[in-house]
Amino acid sequence: MLSILSSGLLVTPMNAVATGKAFGNGTYTADVFEKSFNYTYEWTGYGRTNGKGKYLFLCDVALGRVFDHNKDGRGRRADLYPPRDSDSVAVLGGEVPDPLCTMRIDGGLDVPLGPVVSMNRDRGSGYFFGWWGHSEFITYKDSQTALRYLVRLRWGP
Repeated sequence: MLSILSSGLLVTPMNAVATGKAFGNGTYTADVFEKSFNYTYEWTGYGRTNGKGKYLFLCDVALGRVFDHNKDGRGRRADLYPPRDSDSVAVLGGEVPDPLCTMRIDGGLDVPLGPVVSMNRDRGSGYFFGWWGHSEFITYKDSQTALRYLVRLRWGP
């Protein structure tokens, strides 16, 4: 975590453990807490876990020109990403923050604030959700993601 705080989120950090790269080397973000929470580890500052806390970053993500994986699915071949003429990839899940509760702030930033709802799209709409429950967004340049907040999650006595 200290390396992220000092250098930011890097697309290809030299000493990080890769947890997957189905859509190429990139920074993987989500608009639903549960998606990101599943990738967190407990950390005490000394590499040990204590069972009482995890950390998440809240970030501003500049998606730019978005490639919609669901409409033009290339499969999960990492060598096909990032797509030409795109700055990011959106893989839309079936569970999303309620669009009616999204708040637009400074400079047109959209902040999802609502409860998670199911999106009912028929199969004829061109969308394919596969196994994705929640959406993920992949950016391919370090400059596209800015750390804003570090959130500590604690539970237990």
